[in-house]
Amino acid sequence: MRKSVRQITDGAMMIAIIGLFVIINRQFLFILETYAAFLMPLPILFYTVKHGLRNAWVVAFGMTIISFILGTPQSLFFMASALANGLAYGYGVSKKKANEWLLGITILITAATMFLTTYAFAAFFGYNVMEEVGLIIEYLKTLDSITIDATLTATLYAMYPMVILLTAVLQSILTHISAILLMKRLKIAVLPMRPLNTMRVPKPMGWIALALLFSPFFAKALTDNIDLQVTANLVYLIALMVFLFDTFIFLSLAAPVVKMKRLPTIALLLYLILPAPMTYVCIIIGALDILTDFRNRVLYRR
Repeated sequence: MRKSVRQITDGAMMIAIIGLFVIINRQFLFILETYAAFLMPLPILFYTVKHGLRNAWVVAFGMTIISFILGTPQSLFFMASALANGLAYGYGVSKKKANEWLLGITILITAATMFLTTYAFAAFFGYNVMEEVGLIIEYLKTLDSITIDATLTATLYAMYPMVILLTAVLQSILTHISAILLMKRLKIAVLPMRPLNTMRVPKPMGWIALALLFSPFFAKALTDNIDLQVTANLVYLIALMVFLFDTFIFLSLAAPVVKMKRLPTIALLLYLILPAPMTYVCIIIGALDILTDFRNRVLYRR
């Protein structure tokens, strides 16, 4: 009896929190669903972990109804996405899934939501990708040092999905960190994060990424097709992200060794100030760390 009362009380509280979120979001011109969207899955996530997925479906339905009454159709869509995120994440925690699984499913749902709102239902949500990229191109035309040609224009349009994907990844990481902090604060058992020194890009993936770095050169030499050249540029960016990720891990591990706690931050600032040379530096460090025993030799003297 006491357990049932607790389930009902917690469910009512979670629904009330979502209702308050929707009201504040509407009063402040939907700023919360834009800048605090990573917090939306937390109420149903907490309830799913504490009371199970079966009971959470009922509370999720109540949250959907309250969002329909107090919000807008657009807000209802974002709420449905947040509920899917929270239910999946909470289910993973209750089944003791690894942090990689939890973060991966969150990225998948968040990315799918963003692509749907930006492309499939763009008119419904008030997005216009062509117009936004067109504004960027018009701004670039005002810079004398940049020549706008068909390849650059097509690349800008093609890079938009990459920006959406990166945004989804960042939002998912914030949701993941917030969920861990919340569960620790509420004394809910969570699996420890994977040690940083065990993280390494697999060597086969490193060789593939290294080969794909040359895709723009081959595409430009073999064909004049702009679409293929744009695709090659996107492939290059994806391969580059592999080496940037591994370089960040390496620098994070190197920071205590060289007694520079802010080494990753300094490297990031240098990358923002000097992107061209730092790109080559990151590729070299990442390739050495992935493909050789560079990490053991430099950091651990093995």
